[in-house]
Amino acid sequence: MSTANQNPREQYREALARRRATTFLVLFIALLVILLSGILFATNTIKAPFNPAFKHGPITPTYFTTPCLPDTTNPVELDKLTVNVYNTTEQSGLAGTVAKQLKERKITVATVSNSSVTVTGAAEIRTSVHSLQEAYTLAEMIPNSVVVLVRTDPKHPRQLSLLLGDDYDQIVEKEAYEGYDPDRFLNSPAECVPVDSIFVKNELQNLLSGADTNEGTPSSPEGTPPTPEQAG
Repeated sequence: MSTANQNPREQYREALARRRATTFLVLFIALLVILLSGILFATNTIKAPFNPAFKHGPITPTYFTTPCLPDTTNPVELDKLTVNVYNTTEQSGLAGTVAKQLKERKITVATVSNSSVTVTGAAEIRTSVHSLQEAYTLAEMIPNSVVVLVRTDPKHPRQLSLLLGDDYDQIVEKEAYEGYDPDRFLNSPAECVPVDSIFVKNELQNLLSGADTNEGTPSSPEGTPPTPEQAG
């Protein structure tokens, strides 16, 4: 029926129907675009125009736990290691023997001493957050050793402490270690505890500025090796 033959009421109804049809079509297209865009963003097919990073303040590590290494971390050269060697056993001369073997592998030994700390297993390698790479490099040489995170010594932030336990057997032979793949990645155990990179960065800045990184914390946590005794 032509518009000319329609009465005003019929013309109004037809115009209203067209407007409704147009509105529904626009809404359908808009919803379809939103749905398709959501699918593409969710599947990372296209990048969102904004992606604010999750931000948080520095998270203090859980000390006396095994820290996680960053992914794809390579070992360091042995001559970059500085180690304090402690004998926690009744075996006389153990620390001196191990220290000699470390020196033969070009590792710097700062202290050779006895310690009254109790070590379960072969050995503990105590490290700050700034020497995880060095600690796990040393752990490769000490079978069944465990890396343990301790508070940073501001005077020696990258020094390691090797505490020899009753189950200690031997260091990996020099020739065997030199045969390892130089491009290998170090591994941390599945039960390791992540270390916050923001905390590490902030503490490093404090160290460089001379600030006390251990302010407000116990100066000598239980289990820290005591003042060196007569070497054993």
